Amino acid sequence: MIQQITLRFAAVDDTAWPGIPEQELHASSLQGLLFQTALPLYSAAEAAWLHEHPSPKPYALAPLYGPGRALRGLRISSWSARATEALLEGWQRVYEQGVVLQLGQRNRFVVEEGRYATAVPFMRLLATKPRPNMTLHFISPTAFRRGPRRLHLPLPANVFARPAQVWQTYAPESLRLPDDWGDWCEQHVMAHTLHIHTRQAPLNANAFFIGFVGRVTFTVQGQQEEYIRLWQGLGRLAACCGIGYKTTMGLGAVRYRIYD
Repeated sequence: MIQQITLRFAAVDDTAWPGIPEQELHASSLQGLLFQTALPLYSAAEAAWLHEHPSPKPYALAPLYGPGRALRGLRISSWSARATEALLEGWQRVYEQGVVLQLGQRNRFVVEEGRYATAVPFMRLLATKPRPNMTLHFISPTAFRRGPRRLHLPLPANVFARPAQVWQTYAPESLRLPDDWGDWCEQHVMAHTLHIHTRQAPLNANAFFIGFVGRVTFTVQGQQEEYIRLWQGLGRLAACCGIGYKTTMGLGAVRYRIYD
């Protein structure tokens, strides 16, 4: 089951709040809101378990931007019952206790609203009608790690690798991808239209992450309907689990759109 939590932030003193400028948003600090504030309010042991969980970890973050790409909220997705319970309980305590959150030296805020979407089983991610096109909007910088290199191009084999890994690890066994799915994706899926550019995001005070943002439309060549349904399911999952690496820090966040 996939659960999403959407948090909206506000000023501490109820005044108008412009949000946090993207250039002041350190990805490691965004992740720190989970492990240094929210999760310890629920259970230090569960915080340690989730922090030390092997890859693919059962959660991802996605920043929610307002005008001028200022951070106004956060979306947290999880696909493990244990992780979901810890995240829900932790953020519920942050909200109820009015905990003041901080990113950087001067950005202090509180959770104004928290929404918890209905949990969705993996089965419902599968397309009922296989469609040959999919658009992904890359919201935060996205990159791929291949050995010592970092790649910044949306090649289908790179884009769908993380959703496929999460799917294989957490989806019911009856829904697992065929052994040759990766080869099929590389041979039959292509990036059809690209509107992307690179963007730099601070990882912390001393390091930056370079990735691409923008829209990419993918298309399938061929008529293998079951594989296309799985591919569309991975596109939907990508909107929850992110793409590339450092998705637990809010990087590689995407939105998904399907059309004929």
